[in-house]
Amino acid sequence: MRKKWVYGLLVWIAGLSNPVSAYAAESKVSGEVLQVGINSVFVFIAAMLVFFMQAGFALLEAGSLRMKNAGHVAGKMVRAGWA
Repeated sequence: MRKKWVYGLLVWIAGLSNPVSAYAAESKVSGEVLQVGINSVFVFIAAMLVFFMQAGFALLEAGSLRMKNAGHVAGKMVRAGWA
């Protein structure tokens, strides 16, 4: 099951990095079109890394204090993420 998920993710990323279906009338994909696709994938991966870093920091912060205050800190982290 896990391999199917990973393969699906890789196919999806490959589809984002090579948007040739939008330029199907052209016989050859230009370097500019390929660069736009690669930039899109880079921004998506960077956004996912930031998302997981925020969640990891929230878990680190919640682990360093009492259990009764963990929910309050998690709420503050969510609110700080939207600001």
